[in-house]
Amino acid sequence: MKLFNFISLLLSAIWNNSDSGRGSCVDDPTSDTCLNYRLDSKTITDSINDLCNQMPFMPGCSIRSICGTNTNTTQAKSYCNEFSILGDICATDMPNMSSCKSYASMCNTEGSKVKQCTENPPIKNLPGTFATRDLIKNICTEIDMPDCDRCSGSKASSCDVLDTYSRLCMSMPDMRQCNEWKSMCDAQGSNKDNFTFCQLPGSNLNAPVKMDMYFHVRFVDYILFQEWVPRTGGQYVGSLIAILAMGIFYGFLLTLRSQLESRWSSQNNSRFNEYSANQFRIDISRAVLQFIESALAYTLMLITMTFNVGLFFAVIGGITLGTLIFSRFRIQGYTKRACGC
Repeated sequence: MKLFNFISLLLSAIWNNSDSGRGSCVDDPTSDTCLNYRLDSKTITDSINDLCNQMPFMPGCSIRSICGTNTNTTQAKSYCNEFSILGDICATDMPNMSSCKSYASMCNTEGSKVKQCTENPPIKNLPGTFATRDLIKNICTEIDMPDCDRCSGSKASSCDVLDTYSRLCMSMPDMRQCNEWKSMCDAQGSNKDNFTFCQLPGSNLNAPVKMDMYFHVRFVDYILFQEWVPRTGGQYVGSLIAILAMGIFYGFLLTLRSQLESRWSSQNNSRFNEYSANQFRIDISRAVLQFIESALAYTLMLITMTFNVGLFFAVIGGITLGTLIFSRFRIQGYTKRACGC
């Protein structure tokens, strides 16, 4: 019995000394004895859970969301380490939150010797919650893009700011508000294209579409509608054929219009002072044809304004083929174009 009591007292002393060591390294991480100190996994997980339950829209919580809860698989990236995720929240974004107290004391203290802080660092240049929210607001004030409604109105308080900001910047990377996004992505080095928030359009079917206001060559671009986005070579070729056909049809309309105008002109000359039901039908037909011509002409113009080289030449090629095929049937004297040029 005495031996049992002695062993119990010994184990209790060892346990208390161990707890004291852990507490001192959190409070004073500058000691050389704290080099191999590690914050226990339960404390890390509980801290992340508490933080993300309070503010699930924080960038660190977005990182945890894409990593999932199982961060110990061989597929897990370095940024999916839970201590790194805790750092994404507590290093610079929300260091004053209560669940960040241990991390902030250990890793934000100047001269900290805790090796865990440098072995599993937070994502470099990850933008903070409120700064990212302001950037989203500035972008959407300048240009109303499809992803802007993710953080508008009542959705603002629960908006996933990092995901929304990344989507906006993948669509318009040259905006000045996207410098922080570029800095974050550049810091990923060779892993940039594998980092969800930096993946280029076309690398997956859900990626946002990049919009460049200068001539460029790529498959992925908005064509008139949000749903018309070719993401593969086959879809792009199909889009080129459709646009080519629209240009040819525009040439056909111009020829048809010239023939009808010639016929209508001769009818007007023979009944100059009469306005009959037949003349009214001519005016209605002329107006309908003008509407179709104008709509098609400006549709083709909008396609060229995507600045996509392939789509641009599909428009020009279609109009050229339409002229080649149908111009011989046009009545001379009618040269008006729907676009007014």
